[in-house]
Amino acid sequence: GYDLTQGIRAYCENGDFGTALSLLQANPVQQRIISGKQTMRSYHCILTNALAVGDFTSAQETFSDLIRKGYIPNKKLLGAILSTLRVQTPRQLLALEPSAATLDTIDFLLFMVDKLTARNLQIETSLYVSVLSLGNLLGGNPKRIASLIRSSRASSESTGTQLMAAGDAAEADATTEWMVWQELYRNHAASR
Repeated sequence: GYDLTQGIRAYCENGDFGTALSLLQANPVQQRIISGKQTMRSYHCILTNALAVGDFTSAQETFSDLIRKGYIPNKKLLGAILSTLRVQTPRQLLALEPSAATLDTIDFLLFMVDKLTARNLQIETSLYVSVLSLGNLLGGNPKRIASLIRSSRASSESTGTQLMAAGDAAEADATTEWMVWQELYRNHAASR
């Protein structure tokens, strides 16, 4: 297990996130070549290294794999992701300049919200605040999406931050579809 995690780490340090993820994917949960803790550390390594160099595609593939395999990102992992993206604290947010990189950042954060919501997982406050703060900082389309997310949360009967879009919260049942925030953001940006 240790050797595999070190291999994943080495690939990450060399920027080969696809190979690192494929090594992790080649470890079926049933075989338990690496422990759950080592698995989460490996996801942590791939995600933070990919985001540090702006490889949002690899980060999305990795986060999707993590969720698909039934793992739940803990506060430490979410904190590391937000810190790597430099959106965890007000000071980090204020230092950001609107650019293609920050637009990719809000896109990735919306992707995370979508994935967590689709699995009916709580949206951590730090992630929610980062999405709203970055959206407001960037203005324009990101600000509109942040406003819709804030409105969606406010109108939800849930005590958590599950962000439903379609229909009245009173009519919500197991068939209610979740808003795909990233898709809404991309479609709105493309229509301008």
